[in-house]
Order: sequence, then structure tokens, then C-alpha cells
Amino acid sequence: MDGLSWAYYETRFERDFYRKMGTEFQAFFCEIMKRGHPGDFTFPAPWGTEGDLKNDGFLKSERTLFQAYAPERMEEKKTVDKIEKDFNGALKHWKGRFDKWVFVHNRRSGLPPKAVSKIIELNEAQPDIEVCEWGCPEVHQRLSKLSPPDLLSLFGEVPSRRTSRRVSFNKLRKIISSLSRQKPSPDQDLSPPSSEKLDANGLSDKVRVLLKAGMSLSAQVGRLFKQHYDPNLGDEIAQAFKEEYKRLRKTEDDPDQIFQGLQEFVGGLARGEPEYEVTVLAILAYFFEQCDIFENPPTEGTS
Repeated sequence: MDGLSWAYYETRFERDFYRKMGTEFQAFFCEIMKRGHPGDFTFPAPWGTEGDLKNDGFLKSERTLFQAYAPERMEEKKTVDKIEKDFNGALKHWKGRFDKWVFVHNRRSGLPPKAVSKIIELNEAQPDIEVCEWGCPEVHQRLSKLSPPDLLSLFGEVPSRRTSRRVSFNKLRKIISSLSRQKPSPDQDLSPPSSEKLDANGLSDKVRVLLKAGMSLSAQVGRLFKQHYDPNLGDEIAQAFKEEYKRLRKTEDDPDQIFQGLQEFVGGLARGEPEYEVTVLAILAYFFEQCDIFENPPTEGTS
């Protein structure tokens, strides 16, 4: 697997990790663990009125019991009560069979303070059992154990370096045609970004890989604009991009999440073929270089 494919899998993992809620999140977590630890990770199906007996997954080799929690809105008191209730339930039904209990959640900023305090309290009350939490970084470590066929099964086909050579000019034309129907606001400053823009925006290594892959094809986007019958098309689409970027900035602080939002703005939620994905990256790379869809780095003499 090359770097571009892995970067795509990572971004799709993060997208699903933070968006899935409730039982969908639990199933997503269990699927990653099951594929990463075949024959070792098990999870009981809910049964009757007793459900799963406070067991959302068990990793036999590490004697670890998991509890997954991803509500639409995490409230501190409910989370504290959930931790205490599920841990005590696990003790009731599985004591002596596990040495570690993990509370898995998808809250981007981490658990609320009182929930962290409750985990520490449970650790002190049960010194023979390690009690801890997992968020995205810990589950990502397990993702890295998955084979290419498992990643393909979970997230679908993604681009590779080889894909870039198969992208057709017509695919670019179709996507840009759909973008041209956006209605951007007028009077936008479209100053081009500098070569330091990646660093200035704090984008992760995986997003850098994606943008660099698109940059190798971004010249095709510029050529299409020059050949188009409407000489203002490029500027109009650039303005639409900046409007979408501004909208995303109001709801997202994470540059990678903003980048993913722009991917969906270009390619839609339901994307597919690797060639299509590389086309989306080419368009993003072009506007990354040509207009303000991310912040420009400070110029000399400014801070």
C-alpha cells in the first residue's frame, strides 16, 4: 500500500469515527477490533432483557473488556453515571475474567473533567483492574494493524499513486461544471497562497499527502478554466470555495476536518471510484494554491 492510499484510509477512518453515534459507533469500533485481532476479539450479541451484560467487546489475549459510548451530545453527569454503572455491571458479570476495562468514546476534545475523575476513582477502588479511556488516537493504533483487504472492506476503494495516471480530463470537467452552479458571494479577495501555506495551517501529514497528490494534476484544472467559454468561471468557483471554507471555519477548529468538509463540497458525500477521488484532490489542490480556502502564512514583518 502506498502513502496516498493510507492517507485516504486514515481520513475516512477519522470521518467515520467522529460521525457515527450510538450503536453505529459501537459496531464500527468492534469491526476494527475484530479485523485487527481475528479469533481474539469477541463481543456478545445483546440477548433478552439483560442485553450484552455490560460487554461491548473482549480482547482475550490482553484480558481487556470494552464499553463503547457515543451519544449525540455528551453531558457530563450522564457520562459519569454511564462509566460507573457500566464498570460496576462489568464487575458483576465478568469479574475475574478481565484485568483492564476501557471506556471507548468519540468526543474530539476528550472526556469531561468529572468523567476523567470518575475513571481515576475507579482505578483507586479496584487496584487489580486498570481502568482507562480510549479516543481516536488509541483506536487509530488498532487500525494500523489492519491488512489492505480489511481496509478495503471497511472503507471501500481509494486512490493510489497509479490512479493519478488514469484520471481523465472529462472527469475534471464534470465536477467543475457542478461547482459552477454554486452561488458564491461577490467581492472576495483571491490572493494566491505561498509555498509555506501547508505549514501555516497546521495540516496533518496525511492531508499533506492528499494535497500533494492533487497538486500533480492541478495544472489540468487551470488549463480547463483557460479553455472554458466563460472566462469568469474560475473566479466564480474560487469565490464559492472561499464561502464554503468560511462556513466550515465557524463550526470546525481542526484543519483536517475543514479539509474533509471541502472534499465533500467538491465530491459529495457518496464518492467512489479512485479516479474520481484523485480528481477531487486535483481541484482542491488548485484552489489551495490559487485562492484563500486556507489561511495564508504571515508575510515578513507581520505576526
